[in-house]
Amino acid sequence: IRLPFRFDKQFVLGKNKNRTLILRASVSATPVINSNHIFNVASVADIDAIGKLGEQVTVSGGAPGQMLKIEPILVSMTGGATSPTTNHVRKDLDEVANLTLRGSALVSVKLQNLTLTFSGGAIGNNFSVNLKSANGAAFGKAVWQVCAPNESFTCSVTFAPDITIGKSQSLGFKVIVNSSDFNNNANTAETLNVSIAKPSDIGLSAGAATSLTGPLTVSTISYQ
Repeated sequence: IRLPFRFDKQFVLGKNKNRTLILRASVSATPVINSNHIFNVASVADIDAIGKLGEQVTVSGGAPGQMLKIEPILVSMTGGATSPTTNHVRKDLDEVANLTLRGSALVSVKLQNLTLTFSGGAIGNNFSVNLKSANGAAFGKAVWQVCAPNESFTCSVTFAPDITIGKSQSLGFKVIVNSSDFNNNANTAETLNVSIAKPSDIGLSAGAATSLTGPLTVSTISYQ
C-alpha cells in the first residue's frame, strides 16, 4: 500500500548550505507487529525548487528512505508454586503461587489488569484472593477479590494493579488465598490449580503484548 503525503512548508536554502529535514510519523495507534514501512521521496520530480529570480532549479540525488520495522513490545511471564506443593496447610493467608513479569527491553509497560483462574477439588465455597509484591507490600492497586466457584469447581478473578514494569525489569509478586475453608475430605489430597487461561488475561498498556501463546499453568498444590 502506498500513501502519498505533501509537505507544503517553504524555506530558503542558502548558497552551499545544508538543511536537514526530519520526518516524524505515527504509523498507527495499533501497529501490526513485525510489519515493515518505508517513508521516502519517491522521485526528485516531486520536489519543487525555484531560484532567487523564480527560475526552476534542478534537483539531483534522492531520499530513498530506510525500512522501518514495527518491533513487538513483549512482556514475558513465568510462574511457580509456593513450597510445599504437597501436604500444604490450609490457612487464612496462604501463598499459593509466585509470578514474575519480565519487562520489554524497549520501553516501560503497565500491567493494567490480570485475570487468574482457579480450579481443583480443594475449592468448594467462595474464597478470597489477592496479589502481593515479592516483599509482601501491596502490588500496585490490586485489592482482595472473591472467587465464586461454579459447578465444575472453577472460578476466575480479575485484578487491576495498574503497575509499571520498567525496561528489562523483573517484577515478582505472589498470589495469596484464604484456604481455611477449602474442602477437607478424609483420606483425600485436594488440589488447587492456579492458571492464566489465555494471553489476553494479561492486560498491558497500548502497543504491548505478552509472549504467551496459550494458557499458562502457574501452580498446582495438594493440601493435607
